[in-house]
Amino acid sequence: GTPSVSGGSAKSAISAKSSRNYICSGPCGTYVRMTGRDSLRAKAEYGGMFCAGCLHKVRDTMCLKNCPTRGCQGEVRFSLFVLSLAGLEPPSLCLACHQRQDEEWQVLSLP
Repeated sequence: GTPSVSGGSAKSAISAKSSRNYICSGPCGTYVRMTGRDSLRAKAEYGGMFCAGCLHKVRDTMCLKNCPTRGCQGEVRFSLFVLSLAGLEPPSLCLACHQRQDEEWQVLSLP
């Protein structure tokens, strides 16, 4: 027998079923269609789920700087567009140093 080609179409049918509409995290309110996995990836990488127009603004305002913590080789990565939407200041530390600082604060605040 010849190999079946239906495996690919079954996979695309499954992914089409599992995709859903999300509201763009930008100010436009447009609906964005993506899978749950893609939405998690977008939240982790960009801080939200964005339509093509807002994603362009996110990428255009992406900043990258070195973490100021002595001995750290990490990078502080952020989008000025995303920060302005949330009303936040740019982060001063990389994620690892920020998490380490949070853990130190939790230890210091124990009774």
